[in-house]
Amino acid sequence: MKNNTSLGKNIVGMFNDVPLSEKEKELFVNRGKEINKLTNIGRFMQKSIYGIAGETGCGKTTLFNMLKFSDDIKMFIITITEKESKEIIIADILYNLCVLIIAEKKFKNVHSLAGKVLKFLQEEEIKSKEKGIKVGKILEGESKWAKTSKERFSINTIKNYLKQVITAITKEYMVVLCIDEIDKEKKEDVIVILDSIKDIFKCEKLSCLIALPSIMYVQYLENRDKLFSEANLENILKDILPINKLGDNEIDEVLSREAGKPIAITFVPHLIPMSRGMLTTIYATLSDGTLYSYDASI
Repeated sequence: MKNNTSLGKNIVGMFNDVPLSEKEKELFVNRGKEINKLTNIGRFMQKSIYGIAGETGCGKTTLFNMLKFSDDIKMFIITITEKESKEIIIADILYNLCVLIIAEKKFKNVHSLAGKVLKFLQEEEIKSKEKGIKVGKILEGESKWAKTSKERFSINTIKNYLKQVITAITKEYMVVLCIDEIDKEKKEDVIVILDSIKDIFKCEKLSCLIALPSIMYVQYLENRDKLFSEANLENILKDILPINKLGDNEIDEVLSREAGKPIAITFVPHLIPMSRGMLTTIYATLSDGTLYSYDASI
């Protein structure tokens, strides 16, 4: 038996939960039903917010990347990166949307508004950092960044700008807005954020798809019949589409497409205590009969 590091790394890479891009659509398997549902939502279910719920790594981002619409429908995929507070997350949605609008020639009529909003956000960011430095000097005697309890943005101003931008782009086209990475937040925080912006996103000619943590689908099923439940997500979401992780059969199919011939895999777990991830020992028999092995942590 030989150990081949390069071969092992290539195989391990196929199991990592990195989202697929459109260029890798040949590796996209067994999601036709979900794609059809999301496409129909984007085409026919305007003035609504839908959740896409599933565990981390199940393929929610890949589903967004694989969605395609006709020329009369414009899709924006927003990936949230700033998550300090509810206000910051909503501001990040607004910022990323404006960046995408300016990069899109079809929305030249909205470029001026988007530029105005970006300038406002950038100026507010500079002001907040200056305040943070001053607080840092007082508390620690040195000039370094320190978080403050003061809001970096006025939430009402941010929501007003977001409403203006959404109204402007939906005058031009039907729009599908996909919001990703909010599913990494706590369930309670996600509900607060969605409740704050639901009225803005429920507008004519707009469909909104939001990636949600899997626990919210469970809560949605438990509470949708409780009309006066505080956590009733039906007040916010039209529906939630559950996304399950791919099983052994789908992984076999992906590997077979890569190899150009049938490939079968077998999972045998290592009984090792780990806080996260998994230790993998990969064995592969090549076409010349040579058996290779490779140990890796994923």
